Amino acid sequence: MASKRNFHGLTDSGVFYRDRDEWMRYVVTQPDLDNSVRLVALYIALRANPQSREPFPRQTTIAKELRLHVQTVKLAVAALKSRNLIVVSRRIAPGGRKPVNHYALIHPADVT
Repeated sequence: MASKRNFHGLTDSGVFYRDRDEWMRYVVTQPDLDNSVRLVALYIALRANPQSREPFPRQTTIAKELRLHVQTVKLAVAALKSRNLIVVSRRIAPGGRKPVNHYALIHPADVT
């Protein structure tokens, strides 16, 4: 997420947490999003932190921890992508060997 909305002298971490919280509030208030999409969105957002910014949990991990079917997680990620709420890129995680999904949250104010 962009940090161009820092009007209050927040630290970079403060801006990150404020933007992440605004993103989560936006997602949960969208009436056309299914509850499973909201749940997956919150899971991904809560895995992000100011250092990594882009969490990379496996979809199987998300499904297991949220007690959802993997296909439900895949559909939820697709729904978030289609709404321009996240960007998914495939990269090798730190210390890993295989590419995994990295999720970047797109702040609603940044969507054109």
